[in-house]
Amino acid sequence: MSKEEMCWLLIPNYPSFEKLTTLDPTVYGTIYNIVVETISQYLASILRYIQACESPIEQLLALEMYRHFPVPVNHCLSESDYSYMVNPQSSVNIGPATYRVDFEVIFISTKYGVSAKLAIECDGHDFHEKTKAQAKRDKKRDRDLQRVGFDGVMHFTGSEIWSDAGRCAEEVWEMGIAKLEAKIK
Repeated sequence: MSKEEMCWLLIPNYPSFEKLTTLDPTVYGTIYNIVVETISQYLASILRYIQACESPIEQLLALEMYRHFPVPVNHCLSESDYSYMVNPQSSVNIGPATYRVDFEVIFISTKYGVSAKLAIECDGHDFHEKTKAQAKRDKKRDRDLQRVGFDGVMHFTGSEIWSDAGRCAEEVWEMGIAKLEAKIK
């Protein structure tokens, strides 16, 4: 479906569509072009965001964070005195080791000038805690991440994400804000 076709599907569903149809055709055409461009930019942003993910469970959680977190503004998302950034597939250097976290989510209080950083992991069964060695590696990694400044590491199983990715995204938001507010107090 082209962006023009999608726009024609969305505009009639807008609650004030009837008002739009009474406008001068030039004004209506300008509104149409703005809507097409806005939708195109929004979809491109979502696609860039999920294409950075390595697995379907990461993509699903990414989409739900996109949906549940406040609307993006210039790649920095804000709500009231809070801003945040979500960085998929972020590399973290710790001494000679480099870890890749599925999502680095940084919450910022613009009012108080403090931040909280979470590492979010989407744990598919094949790569996490299937063996004792994997479990040991993951636990050490979590400790290393906290040692270098992460305020928390959250793990979601693939089953959790598949059954309720929206709830997982809400937990990330709640944890990030709680960590941020704890630093403000």
